[in-house]
Amino acid sequence: ESYINLHDQLHFFASAPKALAKGSAAPFLWSSEASGYQHLELRAFNGEKLAQLTEGAFEMESLLAVNAQRGLIYLSGNRGDLQQRHIYRLDLNAAIVAKTSAERAKALTQLSKAEGTHTAVFARDASVYVSAYSDVLTPPQVSLYRADGKLIKQIEANSVSGEHPLAAFKANLIAPEFGELKNGEQTLSYRVFKPHNFDAAKKYPALVYTYGGPGVQVLQRQWDGRWGMLMQYFAQQGYVVFNLDNRGSTRRGKAFESAIYRQMGGPDVADQLSGIRWLGQQSYVDAKRIGVFGWSYGGYMSLHIMAQGGDLLAAGAAGAPVTDWGLYDTHYTERYMDLPSLNKQGYQQGTVFAQLPGLRARLLLVHGMADDNVLFSHSTQLMSKLQAAGTPFDLMTYPGMKHGASDNATRRHVFGGIAQFFQRELKPEVNR
Repeated sequence: ESYINLHDQLHFFASAPKALAKGSAAPFLWSSEASGYQHLELRAFNGEKLAQLTEGAFEMESLLAVNAQRGLIYLSGNRGDLQQRHIYRLDLNAAIVAKTSAERAKALTQLSKAEGTHTAVFARDASVYVSAYSDVLTPPQVSLYRADGKLIKQIEANSVSGEHPLAAFKANLIAPEFGELKNGEQTLSYRVFKPHNFDAAKKYPALVYTYGGPGVQVLQRQWDGRWGMLMQYFAQQGYVVFNLDNRGSTRRGKAFESAIYRQMGGPDVADQLSGIRWLGQQSYVDAKRIGVFGWSYGGYMSLHIMAQGGDLLAAGAAGAPVTDWGLYDTHYTERYMDLPSLNKQGYQQGTVFAQLPGLRARLLLVHGMADDNVLFSHSTQLMSKLQAAGTPFDLMTYPGMKHGASDNATRRHVFGGIAQFFQRELKPEVNR
């Protein structure tokens, strides 16, 4: 009914598992979102479904390894907390014969322990694995484990001490608060970084960082050395920093993600605006000093939020933004928006240009002139339309820069320019 998420969760067995009838042909593992969440299945060579191996309101995202001899499968997923990622072991034969959801759940054992994000690479015989672990305040640590989850050796502790580049700043890192809010019947997850020495009696300017597009979940409990560090910086500079995973984001099931099918710039933006309204109602936020920023799809979202949100925003920064899906590459756009000939209204409403009359907040537009992903023409057309409408805006272009500010000098300039822009627009008292 919408689009199909690509995956490589496919494994052919050389012989049938013990739990199948004697003489059965060798089956294969396959992953499907037919239940509404991505889960593992066992299928016969002709495609017939033999068993549902995992189920529930969570995602089994990656098939990590198979030990066919012992009937064990290793997976990663987010059972229990959709913002975390853990490593699991599945008893294949127990899952095959399971008759109830409880029996299937019992066949799945979580191997990773610490709250946060765990990734793993298994040996070919699935005897051991190397895992990287991180959370919002802990940069990645790498360890070697036995297949049963027992630690063999920590390979890289990445201890934030001594001459570690983060050591001087560790004490100033701010732990975010997580919560949920409603947009109509839809429950949405959010995260708030409050400023250092937070005083609930004060009113602070606020910044919303967004991405919002398919395949990405901003609210993952993992280390983010790029945008996460920028959000930490803003919180340390006296801003409330807010994130919300809108419909269209990944890792929350098919219905939540595919809500934006054929209507990008619709439900995703509506969810972000509901979050901004909630943010502006908090006693510690100055609702007249809220800004938004994002890059790529996040830049697209920033423009739409500003244009559709009207007076909810005081300023916004859009980096490398898509402005018209007719200008973006087909393998991505047509998967999520359908063919232009079959969805003319969706393409018309999805363009930023259709919403520009509502853009009243001050805009900073940032784009690399050699961007081979979101082409620079997205921004040149936006510039032209803003100029024709007499709308003032700030602009920073980067000759030779592609889609990401990959080198440190460029990144410092990009992030520094965004910070200066918001200081000027949201904290005018600093400039007096």
